[in-house]
Amino acid sequence: PIALFALMAAGLTSWSPSAEAQFATRFGATRFPAIDVDNSDSLYLMMSVATASDRPHSQIFFTMSRDSGTTWNNFPTTKNLSKSKGEAFGPSVAVTKNGVVRVYVVYHDDSNGITQSYLIRSKKKTKFKTKPVNITPHDGTAFSPRIALDSGEGLNIVWGDGKEPGGKIVYRRSTDQGTTFTDSLVVSGASTTAFEPEIAVDSQ
Repeated sequence: PIALFALMAAGLTSWSPSAEAQFATRFGATRFPAIDVDNSDSLYLMMSVATASDRPHSQIFFTMSRDSGTTWNNFPTTKNLSKSKGEAFGPSVAVTKNGVVRVYVVYHDDSNGITQSYLIRSKKKTKFKTKPVNITPHDGTAFSPRIALDSGEGLNIVWGDGKEPGGKIVYRRSTDQGTTFTDSLVVSGASTTAFEPEIAVDSQ
């Protein structure tokens, strides 16, 4: 499997040739890539990689480039971050832009029997020492999480929540690198069904 993507050159007028991030040939489809960049222009690429052909099963894999996508630290250092016993899918990534570089990844996973949202964070760049943390505050479904960091490294996360009647978008925030979170806040309309959110924050 090969993940293909292009990079916009300076001036927003042209694109680079497609770059490639490769995984072992024993793996299947590579889907839902998510990418971010740090303050030294290193690229951090996450994606869902199928790891079994006889049943739904995928993991969240990670690779990075330190030269604007020309080369990638693929084999043997491409990392399986989720190491799930179920289906880990649909990553979203955010990288700090100030101070120590830390990488935050959210995705959904059904390894406990129900699809819920998880967070992985690095202590420094590629040092993912912590295990995935279930950040779903209830026993219902929580899928397609998305993350954005503000200038103070606050984590801002949204996802589609099946616990809310009809399905709603909920928001949670952490100001201590994902150790604790605020209570969930429903941000979609009360009379609508909503799922698969996106999020962005300003520079303040």
